[in-house]
Amino acid sequence: MSLEDQFNSLDIGQTPATSSSTGPSRHPQRHQPRQEPPPRYLFRVACPASDGQTDTEWVKSKAQYQRELEVDHRDDESGIQVADPEDLLHPKDRRAAAQKLIDHLRWCSPQDDNLVSWTTSILFVVQHIMQRRKNDKQRLKDISVLVVDTTEFPPGTFTREMNLARPLRQYNRDLDYYCNLEAFVCLEYSPACYYHGEYLSQGSLHVQGKCAAVTAKDLFDAGLRTLQPDLEPDDDSASAGLATEICRMRQGYHHVGHSQTNSTNEQHAAIHNIANLFGKRFYLPMVANLLGLMPCLLRNPLLERSVEQLFPINQVLYQERVEPNLQVSTLHNMHAFVPAHLPEVTQVKHVSGLMLCRIATGESISEYSRQAQGPSH
Repeated sequence: MSLEDQFNSLDIGQTPATSSSTGPSRHPQRHQPRQEPPPRYLFRVACPASDGQTDTEWVKSKAQYQRELEVDHRDDESGIQVADPEDLLHPKDRRAAAQKLIDHLRWCSPQDDNLVSWTTSILFVVQHIMQRRKNDKQRLKDISVLVVDTTEFPPGTFTREMNLARPLRQYNRDLDYYCNLEAFVCLEYSPACYYHGEYLSQGSLHVQGKCAAVTAKDLFDAGLRTLQPDLEPDDDSASAGLATEICRMRQGYHHVGHSQTNSTNEQHAAIHNIANLFGKRFYLPMVANLLGLMPCLLRNPLLERSVEQLFPINQVLYQERVEPNLQVSTLHNMHAFVPAHLPEVTQVKHVSGLMLCRIATGESISEYSRQAQGPSH
């Protein structure tokens, strides 16, 4: 049963479902409100300090992972049974559901947490790496970035946290405050700057064959810092909070003083090298995300120039370096919906359109870029 279905079907005293993993709804006769689809690609940062399990075979919540450890430990003890993790999106009352949701969203890490967090923001990914490295003292080689193709999972497996939070906000003051985050006003940063567009799954997900994983060390070795010079993994001093750092880095999408106006061959090489680490299936989507990571104004012409330089049609470089990685279909429907106030995701959506135009036609993308920007005034 999908996360959205479970929240929408919450009734006092309703018999809970027994599955600990997400999947299609078991109640198709129940009318469900239409929800926007998740992004095609979602990321998860994991390290030894992370809750649950995250690898290229399984992603499991803290509650599910601990249950399986207990089952293994008691396997030889006859007559002892270990209960399944509570289907926490099907509790006996909405107040309990609201509390469990806000506990997860605020990283309280309760023992019975059966939710798993994902992000569509590559900016959030790189800052999360820095937080794990500096504040949690994790080694770069022990931090991994997992990307999944959400089209490989049943509908409803992933949903935006706000789709779950808003129906329950009246039952929990903290959750109500969280739902107002998109309108939060900060003296230093613009309204809503602290909203990051989280996505959630539940229980266990079998991700084998639907994902790719790369260590943070490999990302930096391949040139990640050339795309965001502020990233300094060897600086052991504690960094500012995760949200504050993301807000600061987002200024590059809105203010000239924080933006770059030209891309370099070194950056293009880094984009190609990093994208290659994720394999052929994820090469083009990662190129789009990495271009969107560069701190430049939204829809800046340098993105258009960068795409044309990365995909130099009718050149030997195109044949030898790029063509084997071109699976144009992997760029389709990357972002059917972009939550408000996520400029880095808006940038990636724009870049993926530029790339589709360039690769499909092999022509200049200036006309596409003009159409995407809309009529001039």
